[in-house]
Amino acid sequence: MAASHLDSASITATRRAYAALAGGVLCIGFAPIFPKLAHTTGDVISTWRLIVATLTLTILAAITWWRGRARLPRAILWTVLVAGIAFASDMLLWNTALTITSASTAALLGNTAPLWVALGAWLLLKDRLKPSYWVGLTIAMSGMVLILGVDWQSNLALDRGALLSIGSGLSFAVYQLVTHRAREQADSLSYVWAFTVVA
Repeated sequence: MAASHLDSASITATRRAYAALAGGVLCIGFAPIFPKLAHTTGDVISTWRLIVATLTLTILAAITWWRGRARLPRAILWTVLVAGIAFASDMLLWNTALTITSASTAALLGNTAPLWVALGAWLLLKDRLKPSYWVGLTIAMSGMVLILGVDWQSNLALDRGALLSIGSGLSFAVYQLVTHRAREQADSLSYVWAFTVVA
């Protein structure tokens, strides 16, 4: 009976994880569409996205603190500051790019972050990345080149929008690199709330 209960709990947890994954994919899929439909500037879009996120996360973080599950040591506050500035830069650059170039260009070039993360981890942090990471990165980057290659000239002119998108990918890479180390010392919710407040 206990084993059956465990199996049922495991199935429920797996279903929840897949539902969260599907929700995340849906949100990411619509991420470049909604700013295009807003017909306003990148700074306005970014500000409102961060305000809504901060208010929502503040409620959740307060519950975590009240339950005594929060962990955000002072030693990583500089990391929170850098992560917040990098995240804000990513939001501003990407949302601005979306207002002046195509959604496909902004999305594809903005998602070059894994390339910059790999190079940063290897060159700056001296991390030894597994061969499987490089294989996966090569496949992902090849897919991006293939998608753009359908109509290279119209999809990827190196205009302001494309450069802002690349800057967005670089900013997100900085955020990921500093977050990688900080996450070992802080709980997820408190850390996300803190850098979002900074952003």
